[in-house]
Amino acid sequence: MRLAGRLTLRSGEILGLAGRKGSGRRKLRIPGALAMNEHGLFDDLSVKDNLTMASLGRYGRFGLISPEVELAAALDWMTKLHIHARSPWQKVAELSGGDRQKVQLARLMMRGGSVLWLDEPTRGADPVSRLEIHGLVQELAAEGHGILWIGDAAGELRGVCDTIALFRKGRVAEVRPAAQWTESEIIAATLGSL
Repeated sequence: MRLAGRLTLRSGEILGLAGRKGSGRRKLRIPGALAMNEHGLFDDLSVKDNLTMASLGRYGRFGLISPEVELAAALDWMTKLHIHARSPWQKVAELSGGDRQKVQLARLMMRGGSVLWLDEPTRGADPVSRLEIHGLVQELAAEGHGILWIGDAAGELRGVCDTIALFRKGRVAEVRPAAQWTESEIIAATLGSL
C-alpha cells in the first residue's frame, strides 16, 4: 500500500516513523487504518468495558449484547495479552502504564483490520510489558497486518521495525531497512540535527 511519496507499507511489515516533534510523522493519514490511541481509554470504566466497547456488535444478536459472551471475550484478551488486573471489572485508571497500553492494543486487535497505526505503543510501559508488546506486534505482523509504529526510542525502532522512515518538515526524507540505521542516526533525526 502506497502511503506518501516513496513510502510504502507491505502486508506483514512493521514500518517505523521517526523524526523530531512536529516533523509530520503523526499527520500521515491512511484510509482504513485502525489507530491504537483513537478515543484513548476511559479511566472511569472497567477493563472489560474498555476492551469491548469498540466491537460490541460481536457480543450478541439482534442488537442485544450477551454479557456472558462479552465477559468471555474480555477475559480471553486479558489472558492473551497478559493484562494484569484484579478482575475484568477493575477500573482501567488503576492499571500500570504498560497494562493500559496493552488494553488499547487488545481493543485494536479485537476490531480486526489489516493496517494498524500504533503511536508510541510502549509509552509508560515497564521493561517486561514493553517486551510483551513488542512480541504481540510482531505476531500481528506475522499474521499479515501492516503496522505503522511511531516512536522516539532509537533502539526500540531498530529492534521492532523492518523499515524506518525519517520525516522532516512534513515530508518523508529518507526510508531504509531498520538494520541500515544506526541508533545515533535515529537519535539525531528525532533531535532535528539530521
